[in-house]
Amino acid sequence: MIQKVFNQLEKLQGHIEQLPPEQKAILSNNVNHLSAALQELAAEFGPLWNPKAARANREQIDSNFYPKIAQQAALIRQLQKELEPSQAQYKKVTQALTKGEARLQTILRNSSDLITIIEADGRIRDQSSSAFERILGYKTEQKIG
Repeated sequence: MIQKVFNQLEKLQGHIEQLPPEQKAILSNNVNHLSAALQELAAEFGPLWNPKAARANREQIDSNFYPKIAQQAALIRQLQKELEPSQAQYKKVTQALTKGEARLQTILRNSSDLITIIEADGRIRDQSSSAFERILGYKTEQKIG
């Protein structure tokens, strides 16, 4: 496409020689400016007009881009492998904690002894409700704090 414009400019320059000197100077100056502007455009956007140059440019980008992607993918795979044991451990600990909490709740519900679990700040976290009522004579709703 741009080559067609340059060809038309060459034809125009051929016709300039037939003009009177004043018009020849003006038109020649304008054609030179137009030619320079087109050459700048061709240099800047040449790869877009030239499929071979565009392909070479893409190949250069790909040659830089794909190794980086492969490197990042390998790093992600390595991190996943390192994370798998931690995830398995977390799952085991969570299951054990859930199982232990269920066991504690069973003990608190069914114990004939008064069991109270107190937090570090003195608040009651849990208590055996049936024993609380039977031993102290208070209903669970009556305990405050």
